[in-house]
Amino acid sequence: MKQHLRRFVRFVVAVSGGTVIVAAVLMAAYRTADGLSISAIELSGDALQLVQGVGDETKDGLRITAPGANGMVMVQGAIRPFQAGDYARLRWQLSGLSAEQEVRFVWATETSGGRPDDLVIPQGARAEGAVDLTAVERWRGRVVACGLVVVGTVKAPLILSRIELQPRAPTIGQIAQAIWRDWTRDAGWTGRSINFEYAGADGAHVPRVLQALLWVLASGGLYLLLSLSARDGRHPVPYVAIALIGWLSLDLGWQWSLLQRLATTKVLYAGLGQDERQEAGPDRSFYPFLREIRQRIEPTTARLFIVTSDPNGYAAGRVRYHLFPSNSLAVPSIDPGSGVRAGDYILMMSPEDRVRFDQAGQALVVDGYRVSATRELSNASLGGLFRVIDGG
Repeated sequence: MKQHLRRFVRFVVAVSGGTVIVAAVLMAAYRTADGLSISAIELSGDALQLVQGVGDETKDGLRITAPGANGMVMVQGAIRPFQAGDYARLRWQLSGLSAEQEVRFVWATETSGGRPDDLVIPQGARAEGAVDLTAVERWRGRVVACGLVVVGTVKAPLILSRIELQPRAPTIGQIAQAIWRDWTRDAGWTGRSINFEYAGADGAHVPRVLQALLWVLASGGLYLLLSLSARDGRHPVPYVAIALIGWLSLDLGWQWSLLQRLATTKVLYAGLGQDERQEAGPDRSFYPFLREIRQRIEPTTARLFIVTSDPNGYAAGRVRYHLFPSNSLAVPSIDPGSGVRAGDYILMMSPEDRVRFDQAGQALVVDGYRVSATRELSNASLGGLFRVIDGG
């Protein structure tokens, strides 16, 4: 009994430790993930505009040799509006400053009414080339302009290489919400099997399969380490249980996705007939044309050649699906070896420059090969249906 209890304790410790390890890995991965973290705003070169003062552009940056008439140098960054709260730190590279000069970071918001706010850069921050903005109470709102101001006599040329605003790191709450969204998101019907779970980059920051696998490996590895010290690592049940928990987590996510898709399908198709469902579905742009084709041909005896540049592609496959049980074959072209004979039908889906129909001579010319045929149906964007009179 004691041995079973010790195994259970080790199991709980292992799965808890595995959870902590995976959580730490996901926090690190999501902290820099696209769509969750915000890109830094980096201003250099043409993005730095000298508004007040005298200077010119050099390979090292903006070179300033004299202040403006008011004794100030102002450099404005070319930016798109952004939320101040999304950025926590200001960095810059400015050389040539003297101790008598004062440096300010200035910015204007949509609600500042043309009166910019400013922050005098402390001497210590000047030496470091960085300042923390999180403690600045006025740093809020939607920023529409920002830049640096230098007050005082310019005794030596100033070289401003860049200004950079560094974003806030995502909070634990934001990361947790992103992880939950990735576990509960549903990509909808994709044409794949309902049993398919994509292990690659399916739009999630870290795919669910990879997360579950990492947890199984971490938890199983910890249990093995704990069991080796107790000389009891050969019992298979805990490892099987860990694997089943990982599988169950994926299965629950899969079941949730199916429920979401079922709800969407019910909204779109409930109470509709076969044709109405097709006209509301993903093939609605070309289904009416295919329905006309199906009404024109005899599915049990007629042969249908579907001429398309991609016989194995999605469009050809959907056409054959909707025309079932017609005896259809998708081909790249029609030639003497195709075996076309009188009574067959040809559905042309290829580009028009490969096809010509001779109305007077009642002939279809495909890549130079001439087939006696009549035009049955035509759609400017989808193609044309022809009935073969003579195979050529």
